[in-house]
Order: sequence, then C-alpha cells, then structure tokens
Amino acid sequence: MIEKTYTSPDTNYTFQTYYSPPKHSTLVFVAHHGAGSSSQSFRLFQQSLESSDPIVIPGLFLFDMRGHANTNLLNQSNVDSNYNLSINQLIDDFAFLIEILFKKINKDAKVCLIGHSLGGSVLTKYLLRNSVYNSHISGLVVVDIVEELAISSLPVMESYLCRLPSSFDSVDSVIQYYIDHGQISNRNSLNFSIPPLVKQNATGAFEFVIDLKRTKPYWFEWFKDLSRDFISIPNSIAKLLILANNNYLDKHLIIGQMQGKFQLVVLNNTGHFIQEDIPHNFTQTILDFVERNDYEVYHRSNSSLSTNAIMLNKFNEIWKSKQL
Repeated sequence: MIEKTYTSPDTNYTFQTYYSPPKHSTLVFVAHHGAGSSSQSFRLFQQSLESSDPIVIPGLFLFDMRGHANTNLLNQSNVDSNYNLSINQLIDDFAFLIEILFKKINKDAKVCLIGHSLGGSVLTKYLLRNSVYNSHISGLVVVDIVEELAISSLPVMESYLCRLPSSFDSVDSVIQYYIDHGQISNRNSLNFSIPPLVKQNATGAFEFVIDLKRTKPYWFEWFKDLSRDFISIPNSIAKLLILANNNYLDKHLIIGQMQGKFQLVVLNNTGHFIQEDIPHNFTQTILDFVERNDYEVYHRSNSSLSTNAIMLNKFNEIWKSKQL
C-alpha cells in the first residue's frame, strides 16, 4: 500500500493514510476504523480483496483516525489535539480525508464507505451533513454498531478499560491478551492490527498509544441518534448493516428494515471485529452488496450476476430490447 501523510490546513493536524489503487475498476472502498483500533484492522480485508478476483480488484483507502496509531504519533507536539474526539471533529476530519481522496489521489473513484463501530457512526453522520461528494458515493456499510446497544454498553466499556493492563512485556503479550479476553480470535489479523496500537516507553514496556478512558466525555454523543440517522440517508446511497448477532436491532432499525431502507446481514461465529475474525466472509458479503447495487461500477469476472446479465442481454437482442 502507498503510505502518505496529509495535514489539514484548518487544524494543522496530520493524518497517516494508506492507499491501494484499484485495478480494472473505478471502485474504491474507504474504511473508517473504530475507537481504540487502527487502519490495520482492515489489512486482511485488503488481502481478501486482492485474492477475490484475478482481474478486477477494487481500491482501498485507509487512515488512522485522530488520536490513534500513527496519526497519534505524528501529532505529539500537541497532545490535546489527539484527544479532541468530539463527533463533530471526527466528521470534519473525515470530510478533509475524503476530499484528499477525490482531489489528490483518485478523482475518478466511485466510493463505497465502510465504517466499523464508531467509524460507522462517523460515516453515517458525515453523509447526512455533507452532500458535496454524494454523487461519487454509492454505498455505506456499517459494521456491528447499533445505537441502543452501544449506549447501553458504555458502562461495560468503562469497566473493561479500567481492567486493561497499563503496560505489557511485548507485542506478543498484547496479542495474547486480546485472544484470551475474546476481543479478536484471528491471530493472523492481530499480527497486523495490534503493533500500531502500542508504543514502547522509557522502561522498555509496551503501552497503548491512546488512553481511551480520556475520551469518555464523547462516548454518548458518538452514538446518539445513530439508528435514526442511518435510515435517514438518501436512498441513492445503498446501505448495508453487518452484525454479529441479529438480536441487536433497535426500534428504528427494525422499522427501517421492514421499510426496505437497508440490507441486513448477520455473520455468526464472530466477535465485534468481524473484519478481523472472518475476513473472507466479510469481504464476500461486501462485494456481493456492491455488485448487486451498482453492477456497472463493479462486478467480478466470475460473478453469477455477470452470467445472468449476459443471459438477459441475449434475450434482449432477440426481442430487440435495450441492452443492460
């Protein structure tokens, strides 16, 4: 992946980004990770994209959000800026980064947004408040976040963070902690996603780059009105909600699903970090979603949808109808 940093002229804050260009396609996925995670949470998603088709490979744009991983380390001269994680600031940050994508990286990109946990909330609220690039954004995938459950789980999150060790002997011990406590089960993914989350201190121990306990003042606003906002996004943008449990839906989402406002996929036998635990299933679910909703922008060379389209075109030729 192409690694590059970009500094916002409005805030003088610098972001670490990663970009993998598409091949034989205009589709670019833009993924926003959640609180306490990093862009590398989507590394196995990238690998699955590259192996999903021998010819057509979508692009991928990743970044470490404010206060996290390498973005945190790039802004050590102003530590307070690393903890300004209000939802409005996170939306502004994403607005800056998506503008970078379209103006400096790939002006012809057709984008599908993917947001895990807090990232899903940021992307949802961004789409409601910023419409300048909506014609270039065809889809939104929100991963394992539901407003009602997220807000009711905030005390559990605080309790978990208070029990979290302040330091570890090695990166491997951090990985083992995540496995032992049921956070993520896929060690292969953890080998990518954990190293950016920690740094070595003066004593040689490893500690987390960001102290999530300091972000507590923002937790409620991160998720407030998320379900209502999600189903309020214009129908011109296809929406997919991927959950690890179908018991998570709250009232707004149940009504929205009944009204056909979004597609719901439940991927069982996984934890909260679906993209890390079962990356292949996660990738195929998203590619199916994009292909079904925007076939002209992306379809696999060996897709069953492609076969169906060829068949329909032959019938159209017979009946002298307009081709698909």
